[in-house]
Amino acid sequence: MAILVLLVHSPLVGAATWELVAADLAGRGWEVGVPDLTGTVAAGPPYCSRQAEVIARSASVQPVILVGHSGAGPLLAAAGAMIDQVEGYIFVDAGNSAGPWPSGRATTSRR
Repeated sequence: MAILVLLVHSPLVGAATWELVAADLAGRGWEVGVPDLTGTVAAGPPYCSRQAEVIARSASVQPVILVGHSGAGPLLAAAGAMIDQVEGYIFVDAGNSAGPWPSGRATTSRR
């Protein structure tokens, strides 16, 4: 089963943040998803749980790598707890929450 790379944008910006990266990864043979969190902000609180649910629903039933940009970083642990097969976490210019992180599964990338 192929691994799905879920590119998660900051809830304060749109999914277009990942447009070029998603196209590049797809062109290299990766299966890519970009869940849209913009509607979760307009709906009002509670934000984090609703955003984590949107991310988790995007995972379907296949293994995923969660990639969070900016304000999406803190959402990854909550979303990952709702997904059966998380293969890894990548933080792009993003902070992370306190976890809990499975051993060896969290990576931070800053440029």
